[in-house]
Amino acid sequence: MCVFLTSTALHGQTLDIPDDDIFIHGGDSLGQGSLDNLEELNEWLDALPHRQKNVIAGNPGCKDWAFMLNRGQLLVEKWALIPDNTNVLITHDSLKGSDDLTNLGSQCRNAGYEQLCNRVQQLSRLKVHVFGHIHAGYGQYRLGETRPINASTSTLR
Repeated sequence: MCVFLTSTALHGQTLDIPDDDIFIHGGDSLGQGSLDNLEELNEWLDALPHRQKNVIAGNPGCKDWAFMLNRGQLLVEKWALIPDNTNVLITHDSLKGSDDLTNLGSQCRNAGYEQLCNRVQQLSRLKVHVFGHIHAGYGQYRLGETRPINASTSTLR
């Protein structure tokens, strides 16, 4: 079984997306989040040949967009709901320390979530964690037996 991973607003663009079994999209898919953006995304997804498509929303705690949860206890409680027997996890948020540096003007800081990292480390059966929030940190990493994958297809620009 093959998997193609992405995490940015690519619909409407011509891409060479492999005809795999599963398509995973880790968020940042709606541009400004308008209804027109959503319609474009749905049309683009419908045209993809994959039998299974997994798409999640993105950007918890960012402006007043949909699907938001700010850092804190409520978000930690949501991550606690991840089943202990999870093999593959898809989130938009990144793990703290998984190349999660982001540029905030004159300084860089780690934007990943320590609590999410803690939860991932508790999941003994987890093999892959796909995310894409920090665009500049794309790549694959190792966290024990788990392979965190920042599947972003863009950079800071």
